[in-house]
Amino acid sequence: MSTATARGLGDATGAGMTGQAGRTGLGTAASGATPGRAPTGKAAPGSDRTREPSPASGAVSLWLDTYEDIFSDFDPRPYGQRALSEDFVAEAKRAVRDRRDEVPELRFLVPTHARNLDDEATIRKRLRDHFRRHADRLRGERRRAVWGSLAVAAAGLTVMTVSALLRRQPETVARTVLHVLLEPAGWFAVWFGLDQLFYGTRELAREHAFYRKMARADVVFSAYSEEEQAKTFASERDQAQ
Repeated sequence: MSTATARGLGDATGAGMTGQAGRTGLGTAASGATPGRAPTGKAAPGSDRTREPSPASGAVSLWLDTYEDIFSDFDPRPYGQRALSEDFVAEAKRAVRDRRDEVPELRFLVPTHARNLDDEATIRKRLRDHFRRHADRLRGERRRAVWGSLAVAAAGLTVMTVSALLRRQPETVARTVLHVLLEPAGWFAVWFGLDQLFYGTRELAREHAFYRKMARADVVFSAYSEEEQAKTFASERDQAQ
């Protein structure tokens, strides 16, 4: 799936994706966009979205052609077990990672004729489980990385202390060799531990922040018609000109 430059409107931040018909790209949904008519059919048990609420301020909105856009094309399993698309995760990261505030809502805009409430309930649960599992894993990895960095720095300080104490001992070949070995080793351990603590864990922190925000976001599906999408794109084009 190729990508193009995302365009923002209103308070909503988002990235749109087109699916299997060969027209792929990005687009944003305005925060005040009006969803299309409600999908037909009964809501699945456990579904917490049976109406079309207005987009929350700061919501991330994604345009989809079908539900397949969310998942990997190479995974044949049902939606409840299927792996997420790397393109979908990458676009969500681009929309979320530089934001300091929380993401109140992850909104998927799906064509009216393609909506299925049973599938939406399954996908909503799959997304929540995915984001929460990765957030928990990254939180553990980040904690271990921080404590590991502190342990290395503490070990370096201990080595430097031993090296300083050796200076008080009588001058011998063994004392001189140990001092020459321990002092730079201590400095290196302290520097390496603090470097990992303040810089080495940055990527883990960013990844954890992304998955934590997505795990807390309310997953919402809304309907839109092809005419509404065309009007929105035309409005964006006119404003850009």
